[in-house]
Amino acid sequence: MGGGSDQQELWNRTLGRTQYDWFKSVLEKSNARFKFIFLHNLVGGADRTGRGGIEVAPYFEWGGKDLDGKNEFDRFRPGWGLPIHELLVKHHVSIVFHGHDHLFVKQDLDGIVYQEVPQPGHARIGSIRSAVEYGYLNGEVQSSSGHIRVNVSNDSARVDYVRSYLPAQESSQRKNGDVSYSYLIRNDQR
Repeated sequence: MGGGSDQQELWNRTLGRTQYDWFKSVLEKSNARFKFIFLHNLVGGADRTGRGGIEVAPYFEWGGKDLDGKNEFDRFRPGWGLPIHELLVKHHVSIVFHGHDHLFVKQDLDGIVYQEVPQPGHARIGSIRSAVEYGYLNGEVQSSSGHIRVNVSNDSARVDYVRSYLPAQESSQRKNGDVSYSYLIRNDQR
């Protein structure tokens, strides 16, 4: 990481002004009890791979800072107002579901859950080595394969990590459809 040209490239990764304005408008108009955002990866990242969760949230269009920690959002996004993460906080987003890294990582930042979603067909049972390689330094980390199930009621949203195992991978401790991790978000927490 580092130099000016690398950082310029990461500032070039963008929603674009039209999509940013649309996204901001949707958030401003929403009175939903729970607000979920779904995307492939966080805009910008900290390097060319576009990987990571809350560790990369402070940077570029997502968080407004360059890799040296200098706030450059107004310079690179004049008139936009807020970096994406600050927009999410302001409008009480509950969970940001993101992919790209193919494992389960639940992290919390400023009252928002950043949920990296696993890949159902990726048979890396027990391997979480890629989490460190991809820059995840904290949170609940579990290997693939599986999917996320979300149940929403008036006062809460429950997120379950539902595991997928082929018959040959099942054991007395591993059954297809097992829930290996769950968490709850309450409406009164927002």
